[in-house]
Amino acid sequence: WQLTMVLTVLLLPTILGAILSVLNGIALLYGTIYYIPFLVLLKLFFLWVFVSVPLCILGTLLGRHAKLGGKKSDPFPCRVNAIPRPIPEDTPWYGVPANLIPFAGLLSFGSIFIELYYILTSLWNYKFYHVYGFLLGVYAILCLVVCMTTIIVVYFCLNSENYLWQW
Repeated sequence: WQLTMVLTVLLLPTILGAILSVLNGIALLYGTIYYIPFLVLLKLFFLWVFVSVPLCILGTLLGRHAKLGGKKSDPFPCRVNAIPRPIPEDTPWYGVPANLIPFAGLLSFGSIFIELYYILTSLWNYKFYHVYGFLLGVYAILCLVVCMTTIIVVYFCLNSENYLWQW
């Protein structure tokens, strides 16, 4: 858990900070006005060090040592069998995650394809796009479709009795 805590604190901010530094250095090298000043970067660094890092460490320690009820000596919320159940070999095609993931992506993409076509056409033809209310509606439909397909895909994976579905 210590390694997970350290990676949570350091990995994403380090990668993003390195990318930001490289892009900012390129902007300064070319002399553009679209660079981020050094004092702003310093303020962001101090904000990360004094806010994000302590809150992440505090949350990890509180979550690690929290007592969630039940018996004090029992760390698991339910009884766990020592022998894992065998995963069935004869799963239907809709129970295999490699088959379900492309279908979920196709449904999500299909829900926004026409609107994406209009946006890219107006961008490529140097036209103005004025239908932002409709775009908001399409975005709401996309969020709804993604939520529903995620629930359905997870249900199908669990229904095939594969308890290693998330890996």
